[in-house]
Amino acid sequence: MENNLNQDNITPNSNEGSGSEEVKKDFQGLLGSVKTFLSELLDIRTNTDQQATKEAIIADIPFKGHTSWILICSIFIASIGLNANSTAVVIGAMLISPLMGPILGIGMSVAINDIDTLKRSLKNFAVMVVLSVITAYLFYRFFPLRDESSELLARTEPDIRDVLIAFFGGLALVIARAKKGTIASVIFGVAIATALMPPLCTVGFGLAIGNWNYASGAMYLFIINTIFIALATFLVIKLLKFPMVRYVNSQRRKLIGRLASLLAILVMIPAGFTFYSVFKKSLFNRDAETFITEKIVPYQFSGEGKFLKDFSEVDYDAEGKSKIELVFMGNDGIPDNVIATWRAQMAEYKQLQGTELSVVQGSKSDEANELKYVNELYESQKSILTTKDEKIQLLESELVRLNQISSNQIPFKEISLEAKTNYENLERIGYAYLISTDFAKTDSIPLFEVTWKKEAKRAETVKDMGKLQDWLRLRLNNKNIQIKEIAKD
Repeated sequence: MENNLNQDNITPNSNEGSGSEEVKKDFQGLLGSVKTFLSELLDIRTNTDQQATKEAIIADIPFKGHTSWILICSIFIASIGLNANSTAVVIGAMLISPLMGPILGIGMSVAINDIDTLKRSLKNFAVMVVLSVITAYLFYRFFPLRDESSELLARTEPDIRDVLIAFFGGLALVIARAKKGTIASVIFGVAIATALMPPLCTVGFGLAIGNWNYASGAMYLFIINTIFIALATFLVIKLLKFPMVRYVNSQRRKLIGRLASLLAILVMIPAGFTFYSVFKKSLFNRDAETFITEKIVPYQFSGEGKFLKDFSEVDYDAEGKSKIELVFMGNDGIPDNVIATWRAQMAEYKQLQGTELSVVQGSKSDEANELKYVNELYESQKSILTTKDEKIQLLESELVRLNQISSNQIPFKEISLEAKTNYENLERIGYAYLISTDFAKTDSIPLFEVTWKKEAKRAETVKDMGKLQDWLRLRLNNKNIQIKEIAKD
């Protein structure tokens, strides 16, 4: 009886143990299946033709004959597209551009210690850059229309997205090259995405108009793209374990290997520094945009005022001298206490700490400056205005605002000449707006500052002060005008 009970107690435990073993085996089998699936999904080694890949990359390195003329034609097409602000034309030029060859050659030759291919790649890379810049320069130098289109200006300053596009574009291109049976569509797509040609065209444009900032910024963007495409090529070639080039002389082989490794390190150091610098700038621009959107845009003017976001500037400086410049127009000035609050609120944004905030108020601008702002506003918006009606509507709305502001402008030059004629003791007269607030509302008060001649009698100047104020209020039809006497040194 006891034996039977013991057997009954043991049997369930045995079944539980065998059940857990089966679950464990099933789980291990599932993990193995997933591992096999991912290996087959992501493995690129089994379908790689190393010899064909190497030959294809080497064949695309030289720039001579047909390839040179194709490059010249594609540069002309891209320059026309950038000048006309046509994305479609620029894309068409990039499809026929042969710019990738020397860059892939640089990455591959460093990875496999092929010094001869490296020399050939660097030489053809230099030829490619010089030929492209000269072609673009000649086009913009002699073509009568040289507008600074948004397509051109977009290539004068790199950001974090350009770095990522170049790196992953380079990865996609060399992986496509390594596959048995090259994927042409991938190559075309990478040629468009990495956008090597527009920066070179912009370098030529900057040289043609004498703007070194445009030229240097565009060349910096091109170099970044080049470095990260070559770096991606280097990494993929190493991952695929392409055979190293062997030299009969063992010392020469070791020397070349060391030089190649040194070159790879030298390229990676500025690449890493560039990535970090551009990443920091991207974070700064993000916080600046958030600050403007959350703190500046919601500000309510009590009178006639407008925040010009398109003309406000965000200037990042890696040395800690970053600056945000806000531009306002209209008669309603920004009180000092509001500006102080904005400066304090900037500390809430990590990347904006230590950033200088500058507020430009255009209520004292003369009419010429107002018209300049209207013209700049039109230029900044015309790329998104698709019809003449939209353009007319924009200009009309700005002219209405201009008329409103101009109606309150004081013809200071005429007033000063009339005042000098009427008041012989007047030595100097000045004019400005006094911005005051009772913390319920903010007022802009026209204030004239006058200085009387030193030899003038005090009784006369006191009498003239009252007469001058009454005359100014009547002459300018503004009862709020105030006068303040400034003692002469």
